[in-house]
Amino acid sequence: MKKKRDLNVIFTVFILLTTALFGIYVVKNLYFDSTFYAFLDRTSPTLIASEAIAKKYGDTTTIMVLLPFDPDRAEESLREVDNVVRALEKVPFVQSVESLFNAQKNGGLLLGAPFIRFQPYVTVTEDSENPGHRKYAFDRGILQDRAYSGILISEDGRSVTVMLRKRAEMRVSAIELSNRLQSEIRSVTSLPFKLIGEDIVEADLFDSVRVLAFVYTPLIGFVVLGIFLLKFRSLFLTLLTLVPPLLSSIWVYFFMLVFHRNINSLTVLIPTFIVIIGSAYGMHYLSRFLEVRKETERRSGGGEGGRISSASLSATVKQASREEWMPILFSALTTMAGFASNIFLQMEAFRDMGIFASLGIFLCAVFTMVVTPSFLYFYRKSPAQKQESSIRARSTRESRFGRYLKWAFIGFTAIGIGLSPFLIPQVSLEMDSYRYFKESSTLRQSANQLKADFGWVSNMYLVFETPEGRPLSIQSEGAQKIKTFLDQVERIPQIANQMSIVKMSESLKIPMPLLVSATRMSAQGKEMTRPFITEDSFRVMLFLTSNDSAAAKEVKSGIESAWEDAELANDYTIRLTGAPLVWAELSALVVSNQVESTLIAFGMILLLLFISFRSIKTALFSSIPIGITVVFNFLFMSIFKISLDIPTAIVAGMLQGLVIDYAIHFMFWYKQTQDVEDAFHKTASPILFNGMSLIGCFAVLLLSPMMVYVKIAWLMVLGITVGVLTTLVFLPALLRWRLPLTFKPVWNRRKDASVQNAREHSID
Repeated sequence: MKKKRDLNVIFTVFILLTTALFGIYVVKNLYFDSTFYAFLDRTSPTLIASEAIAKKYGDTTTIMVLLPFDPDRAEESLREVDNVVRALEKVPFVQSVESLFNAQKNGGLLLGAPFIRFQPYVTVTEDSENPGHRKYAFDRGILQDRAYSGILISEDGRSVTVMLRKRAEMRVSAIELSNRLQSEIRSVTSLPFKLIGEDIVEADLFDSVRVLAFVYTPLIGFVVLGIFLLKFRSLFLTLLTLVPPLLSSIWVYFFMLVFHRNINSLTVLIPTFIVIIGSAYGMHYLSRFLEVRKETERRSGGGEGGRISSASLSATVKQASREEWMPILFSALTTMAGFASNIFLQMEAFRDMGIFASLGIFLCAVFTMVVTPSFLYFYRKSPAQKQESSIRARSTRESRFGRYLKWAFIGFTAIGIGLSPFLIPQVSLEMDSYRYFKESSTLRQSANQLKADFGWVSNMYLVFETPEGRPLSIQSEGAQKIKTFLDQVERIPQIANQMSIVKMSESLKIPMPLLVSATRMSAQGKEMTRPFITEDSFRVMLFLTSNDSAAAKEVKSGIESAWEDAELANDYTIRLTGAPLVWAELSALVVSNQVESTLIAFGMILLLLFISFRSIKTALFSSIPIGITVVFNFLFMSIFKISLDIPTAIVAGMLQGLVIDYAIHFMFWYKQTQDVEDAFHKTASPILFNGMSLIGCFAVLLLSPMMVYVKIAWLMVLGITVGVLTTLVFLPALLRWRLPLTFKPVWNRRKDASVQNAREHSID
């Protein structure tokens, strides 16, 4: 026994030293990828199109700077806007800046090239009497010019936008970009401003992910400590429950970094799940250790001075390990099944979640069985034990209340299942980066103000490319077809406005072919159209009323329908790019992945149940709680308008992996006793305690600044509640109406054999 203990301690020292080295590596190399492109495969059509257009035009995403404007004090307001524009033009990762100062009108015809006089709506002159001081003249006619009104300036003239296009070849993080832009703007103006765009979303998401990793995960750890401290009444034992999940989290981060896997808004949740779920393994092991120790002390008459001998302690640890390793391993396997179902999906981020969450849960179970006993070998103090209350002792009133509660929940379950075919199809499939944040967040308020002032909140590009890269040449007939096509596109309900050479042509009252030719001969014209024309293509900037995937799908469908009737296919090919299209593609992938992962998880768990119980009937009965829990998960999503998006898509699989442990626990004792009441009284207390522990831990995420993590918390809290009640109320009611189950699970047969061997040795 001493040899085994020494070997256990050696393994523990090795694990701790390795973890220390891994931890140093993690601290030096830890990063978070907050981009939503992290969820797309390199073969994604949206990603390929975005990269191709970025290479052609030299820019990628667009950022809007929203500033207040006073038409009655136009010169003062224009000076502030000009200061902002000039400051932003100096930022190295900004490709172009577009504002009121780029807006042009027709100033008449010229006798020679470029034949058109471009006259700005905002005239800037240097003050000869005051060098460095500029004078500004504002033409209010811009408020009636549809090429700019509602895009660069609001229709009432009270707000203006400054559009930044990020340079394609520059590699800069979203957080660095956001901080630099804010710093530059604050250095030149005291006006209140707002930044809106996908890069700003990613920057705020980066901050939220860091907060989740470094604030909320430790906070959940403290909640675990508080809950288990009430149970064990020992700080040492309570801290010991967190050692395996903390070690496992470091190992998982290390492997993710070594294999260059993204730590994104989805995979950053892995340590949180490991702490919440994995700490229960230590709790179960320590509970069994204390039970064995209590029984040993009872037989021996108690240790001297509240302490236990070294030999007795070693025997207690050995017995607890022998009895708990199989249940803990099986619990880990069922939980892993819930996560591992994501491994077979198309989205790389989901595969990473499945692989590394499963690895973390497995490592946590292994560390529980290796590291925890090693610490217990040096723990001889007898902890104060809370007196266990008997669930069997109930008053008549409580029994009557229990019956009412039972039938109420059974009725609630039946109604929910009956309504599920009608409500589940109504689950929202919309994905919107802004909805990741709470309504009170700065980002949401900025987006809401942009929509209130301008009627749009996001943008995408419609790109026309000539076949085989031929030089762009627009003829009169082709120009009319393009205008007709874009007029039809602009009538799509989700499109609020568009900015293009077509709109400029209408504004300037100049035919498009002449305008294109003129802009190539005029410095002002080139500057005005530079973001929209290349040698072999031109693009239209579409402004959308919403940033969600549903709007993007409608826009894409409407454009494709209009294109079929446009008779332009011989002259151009078209491509759509933009963040809303990323959400549309992700939405389609998430829906298909959700169906696949739910079915795969259910199948894997059924297989584990059959291997354990060797009975199809028992496996099916044990799976009833997870089936009901998954159904109610989607019911809650439908009722509370929670969208099926990237983070919420993993909830169903997690719930299956967690709730099945309750069903296994109950069915194990039912098969032992063949009595529903006995099984209930033996399992109700630990199931309720474990459920309340998980609910308490996930409830911490309700305080998260990100709405998506709040939604995960609500779904997990409600799902675990349904899972616990289904196991303790619905499952016993079903078992009372069927024949008893007679087969024993695998670990019980092995346990019975070991007990029989021990008895034979004691008789000898």
